[in-house]
Formats: sequence, structure tokens, C-alpha cells
Amino acid sequence: MSQHRAINLLVLLFPGFNTLDANGPIEVFSKASVPPGSETGITYKLTVAAKDDYIQAGEGVTIRRDLSLQCALENISDYHILIQPGAGLEEIDCYINKDPAFQDHKTIIQKFLQLGQSSENPRVLLTICTGALLVGYVGGFDGLEATTHFEGQNCLRSYCNAYAEQYGGKGATIIPELKCSDDTEPDIIFCAYKSAMEKLVRWVDAGCNATGVRVISSGGISCGLDASLFVVSQISGIERALFAARIMEYAWRWA
Repeated sequence: MSQHRAINLLVLLFPGFNTLDANGPIEVFSKASVPPGSETGITYKLTVAAKDDYIQAGEGVTIRRDLSLQCALENISDYHILIQPGAGLEEIDCYINKDPAFQDHKTIIQKFLQLGQSSENPRVLLTICTGALLVGYVGGFDGLEATTHFEGQNCLRSYCNAYAEQYGGKGATIIPELKCSDDTEPDIIFCAYKSAMEKLVRWVDAGCNATGVRVISSGGISCGLDASLFVVSQISGIERALFAARIMEYAWRWA
């Protein structure tokens, strides 16, 4: 059996974040974690970073951060898994284009993607739902495949293309390809949802980027639970992932 080790996770929050986007992965990794001091297994140590001491979710819940974005940036090499939850499209647009704090947030993602593998632990970037838009905006999916909430696909594609055009990148492949038969919003949403459900893309494992960071993106909101369990299965083993799912009484949808 492998010796005990600790893996540090950093969750990056911003105003209007979706609560399940954040709390879903937190729940999964907490349940998969073994107690500190165990002889074997992996302890997942979670840290929440945000621009302010208290950060409000889109659902109105307010939580307290563990550390500032600047502190997270200064210590980014201490973290093995970076989790980026999402929010509504308007909240993301506002954060990217109007909030000065996004510059630190952006740099954290970029620096993490450049770290490569650590000596003992893998490094994983995990986006939840529209959190992929923040990563796509800074080029995190360049040359890779990615997914997001079906309503955010066009925006993610636009961000990835804009990055590729500006910096000479390769662009990203957004999956699944969602097709709509009507240009009215209710029909677009319905067709996109139906297409996403038919194609059963709960998450996309794009493999490693050029520096060796594994890049994984999940579909909308609840897909983050499935993607997080997948990450656990890759690090702690399938049995530990199934254990966490049983404790949560969650029907893990392996896609």
C-alpha cells in the first residue's frame, strides 16, 4: 500500500459564484480524504481564495475565504489541484471586464498552468461549469478539448478563439457540439440541453498541457460532482472514489 501523503487544493471564488460549483467538489474531496496522520492514503487539504474576506454567491449565501488572491499567488507552487467554479454568464463578464481583482485571479490560473508536475503529486486544473470561461479567457485550453455548461459554450469558444488570435495559439475544441434548430432563446436553451443530455458529456479529460498539468473541465453545475469523483479515482484510486460517492449517497455518472 502507498504511504500517506497530502494534496493541497485551491478553490478560486469570485463574486456571484455558483454554490454547487464550489461546494460539490469540496464535498467530494472532503469525503475522499483520509484523516491527517494516517499511515496510508491521501489527505485532501482544501483552501478557498477570493478577493475579499467575505464573498457572496449568486444564490445569496456568503462565505469567508481562507486567504487573499495575492497570498494564493505568492504561494501557488504549494498547490496540486486548482478548482475553478463558475457563475452566471453576466457575473463572469462583469468580473472579467470590470473587476480589477480579475488580474490577480487571471495570473493565478496562468502561473498554475506553468508549474508542471510536482515531484510526488500530480497537478490538475479542474473547471466546474462556466468556470471554464475564466480558464479559456487566459488560454488554459489552448490546443486542448474542453466543455462547460451548455449555455456557456458559445462564450467559451469565443474566448478561446480570441486568445488564439491574439497570441498565435491553436484554439480549443469545445465538446459536445450542440446544434439548435431555432434562433429564439427558449428553443436554443431546450435544444442545447437536449443535445448535451443525449451526448452525455459530464466532463472532459483533456490530458496534460505542454508543462504537464492535467486539464479537466466539467459540464454544468452538477457535472462537477462527477468530474471531482473522476479526479479522486485518478489520484486515490477507484475504490476511494466509490467510497466517497457511497457516503454522499450520490449516483456517480461516469461519462
